[in-house]
Amino acid sequence: MVMRTIRQSQVRNQINSMLNVPKRRQTRLSGVFSKESIGDQLISLDVGHNKLSGEFPKSLINCTQLEFLNMEDNSFKDIFHFWLRLLPNLQILVLSSNPFHGPISYPGMELIGSGFRIYKTIDVSRNRFEGDIPKSIGFLKELIVLNMSINAFTGRIPL
Repeated sequence: MVMRTIRQSQVRNQINSMLNVPKRRQTRLSGVFSKESIGDQLISLDVGHNKLSGEFPKSLINCTQLEFLNMEDNSFKDIFHFWLRLLPNLQILVLSSNPFHGPISYPGMELIGSGFRIYKTIDVSRNRFEGDIPKSIGFLKELIVLNMSINAFTGRIPL
């Protein structure tokens, strides 16, 4: 696998321009993220750099068209939700700089599902995730950016 260094902002800008959807980034949104606020036809959700809190919005499981999810730099206090792997079109997942915690894999419950195989970016940096780095990371053939820094992971990143 050939590794290239690409700035995350470059990937984000490219994806945002391709999807051409409105963003709610740095709009000073605050409070608990409403469970009813997410439509199931959503393709992109960018609520990064706000002051949102509470649990991860579970209504995202209904967003089967979702390709881009950015929730970075908020105050979501929750665990990693394995149902994210059921979103068949998800390519960009950015959960960095939140107080997410716990493992991102369990025996028999790997990070990679059918949808995760097309991932291009995974950024879970600057959280409190812990445990082994999932072996399934090595199966992501389309992966361009992987940032798992500043967590409590153990083991090596599989290639």
